[in-house]
Amino acid sequence: MTMPLQTQSALSIRMPSQNEQRPKRKTSWPSEFCLVVAGLSVMLCGCPQANVTPPPPKAAVTAPANEQPAEAKPAEKMATEAVTANEVAVAASSTEAVPPASAVMATSAAATNAAEPPAKAPFDPTQEITKQLATKKVNAGDWHQWGGSIYRNNTPSSTNLPTEWNVADGTNILWASPLGSQTYGNPVVANGKVFVGTNNGYGYLKRYPKTVDLGALLCFNEADGKFLWQASSPKLPTGRVHDWPLQGICSAVYAEDTRIWYVTSRGEVQCLDVEGFHDDQNNGPFVSEANQNKDEADIIWRLDMMTELGVSQHNMCNCSLTCVNGVLFIHTSNGVDESHINIPAPKAPSFIAIDRETGKILWTDGTPGPNILHGQWSSPTYFEAGGQAQIVFGGGDGWIYSFAPEGDGSGKGKLLWKFDANPKESLY
Repeated sequence: MTMPLQTQSALSIRMPSQNEQRPKRKTSWPSEFCLVVAGLSVMLCGCPQANVTPPPPKAAVTAPANEQPAEAKPAEKMATEAVTANEVAVAASSTEAVPPASAVMATSAAATNAAEPPAKAPFDPTQEITKQLATKKVNAGDWHQWGGSIYRNNTPSSTNLPTEWNVADGTNILWASPLGSQTYGNPVVANGKVFVGTNNGYGYLKRYPKTVDLGALLCFNEADGKFLWQASSPKLPTGRVHDWPLQGICSAVYAEDTRIWYVTSRGEVQCLDVEGFHDDQNNGPFVSEANQNKDEADIIWRLDMMTELGVSQHNMCNCSLTCVNGVLFIHTSNGVDESHINIPAPKAPSFIAIDRETGKILWTDGTPGPNILHGQWSSPTYFEAGGQAQIVFGGGDGWIYSFAPEGDGSGKGKLLWKFDANPKESLY
């Protein structure tokens, strides 16, 4: 595995000039600011607003959970087995007598004059984000998780987004703050704070100078870019097979109210207090932080997936988790070893659901098992189809899996459908 070298990056926010004509709007941050990781050319809320109507999802529906993917089938046969999740074919027979022609004509005329039911409005991802935010304890217009919402559509309700900026001369820049030497974690903005994962290339903490490689989750003040605190994840002793050098925190946090949740480079799920120790409190149940300095993170609870679930992540743990009805959904990143052939933990779970308040494991699923090809670095998404809530994961075996969010009631995942996304003619 090779990684591109990066120059030191900076976190920047831009505000439109006073001469710009801006329409009245209700949203706050996305309509007025543009958050970018300048060194990596990543811009949050940089997607133009558009009413996008995606096609109905199509999936090859297969057997129940815990059944391994079937062997390859001819493309023609697989095509006949494709089922559209939102469509149901209903067949009916009738033994009624055929009405006379006059009756048919009268019925036809009445049907023509009758008012047709209104057409169902197309799915609008931007409106859905706005609706979702209204149910969360975040500010209107916040970008509180990767993709903006549980749907991951990345379609903010925004106007006047900048198309160019310059950190050096201040063009379209409200403030700028340095990050590490490589930054792969996407920025999240919630309740007046900005959270971004990076490495320790800048060295904000005295006890961890920039020469010390570790994962760093940084928290800044949204208004002026002031650094507030850092959550540090020291490198795993097993080395690059589990924790690749200089990658830092590669996931994005989920933020709501006074808490954030994220997956660390060490394969941990952590819940943090957004205030750090600026509130002079060490919130628990976890109270064993190395210190309580103002610039360090306050951990509420943590779950070590490697220790408690037997996961063996490949190169890094990278999942931007999501949350629905108080339940966190996480991809564990279980994968192969340094040989790229053996799977050290084929029975370890790949998909898990945990209680966001306590970190308690609610259900797990290890369906990819011995069929994992390399690593598993995808992030889950949530949607409803035909009245059925679904949490969807991309598996390391090339299959997409949909589960009922509540599980099967006995600590296991309840599989709804799975789709083979790996073309049969492909070679690996």
